[in-house]
Amino acid sequence: MRPEITAVLQNIKEEINAEYGFHEGIPRINYGPCGVGLHSREDYSEEFVIDEMLVYDEATLDKWSYGLDRTYPRFCPSFRRSFVENTVQSNLETLLSQDVPWDR
Repeated sequence: MRPEITAVLQNIKEEINAEYGFHEGIPRINYGPCGVGLHSREDYSEEFVIDEMLVYDEATLDKWSYGLDRTYPRFCPSFRRSFVENTVQSNLETLLSQDVPWDR
């Protein structure tokens, strides 16, 4: 992956973690409806199935989060889906404005 792409993905992760924080050292975005966030293969052991979404698919997100509109007050009480969407969108727009090729 190109360094420019990695940097933008890292920025998305940092902005989301700054907004929602951590629970016992684990980013809250990884819990429940907050699980609409970004994960990397390195976060999981080999027995996990990774469903890479290279094209946005809300039905897949809804399926794997067990419902995007559910609430989880213990782990992510202030979750705002619009914040995550805006964070991802603005960072991807920055990347697109840099005209970075997507291939390796």
